[in-house]
Amino acid sequence: MPEILPNVHPILVNFTIALLAIATLLFLVSAIWGRGRPLPGIEAAANWNLWLGAAITALTIAAGLQAAGSVTHDEAAHVVMENHKHWAFGTAALFGVLALWNAWRVRRERRVGFAFVAVLLVALGGLAGTGLRGADLVFGHGVGVLALPEAAGEGHTHEGGAEHAHDEESGGAPPVTEGALSPAEAEVAAALTSFHAALTTGDATAPEPFVLADERFVMLEGKHVNRGWADYRDNHLKGELADLAKVRFRLSGYRIRIDGDLAAADFEFHILPRTGPEMDFGSGRGTAVLLRSGGRWKLQLLHTS
Repeated sequence: MPEILPNVHPILVNFTIALLAIATLLFLVSAIWGRGRPLPGIEAAANWNLWLGAAITALTIAAGLQAAGSVTHDEAAHVVMENHKHWAFGTAALFGVLALWNAWRVRRERRVGFAFVAVLLVALGGLAGTGLRGADLVFGHGVGVLALPEAAGEGHTHEGGAEHAHDEESGGAPPVTEGALSPAEAEVAAALTSFHAALTTGDATAPEPFVLADERFVMLEGKHVNRGWADYRDNHLKGELADLAKVRFRLSGYRIRIDGDLAAADFEFHILPRTGPEMDFGSGRGTAVLLRSGGRWKLQLLHTS
């Protein structure tokens, strides 16, 4: 499989949408303009588009389930993913019933009826809703998307002459690379890196040296929150250990501010496979608050999105 694709679901879903949408359009034409005279060519094309589309939809569903279990995602993306899955199951089932109904109709040599086309249009609406939720997963939550390279320089000019920079959120200032950090800032960055590396060891206790392992620790992931280290460890981290053991984190773009024993940092993170081709399973931004305790920086709050 090409390195850019972690699974074949994005390929198959295009055939599902195209075949079923064309089938619906052709059946609609047959029902409206074919009442007075038969349109055998259009109806035959509609039949095969529906049957092939229903068959490929079964493969698309299977590939989607494999994709859901293989891509790393946060709690917010998981909610959208479950919604997308439920819409997909319902829509696929409806098109499956329509394919069987159509086979019965053809066998009995019945004409295309408006009731059949009406149900097709309902199924097409379900297909559109499923596709919109899938698009939200990719474009809204970055699930399964390779990261864009970090922009260097001031930006580039398009053919229309509009010039823009790629770090608009920071007011155009480039992210700070790890090599540009001061020694004190590098200590904070090292604490964050060590914490994320410990998350992937498969041991729920491994990150404890890098956090305030008591009720002061707060973890926010999207809209989900854990208050206290025990709450995060037992009710969140342990459920993700198997998936985290398959990946590694790459942190970059640090912006760190230190005031005595308090440090605040924001950074970019990328989730990469532990071994194999370099591909991005997910990316986002994190904000952290750290306290110096026992001579080392420890996480008190971490918010990722």
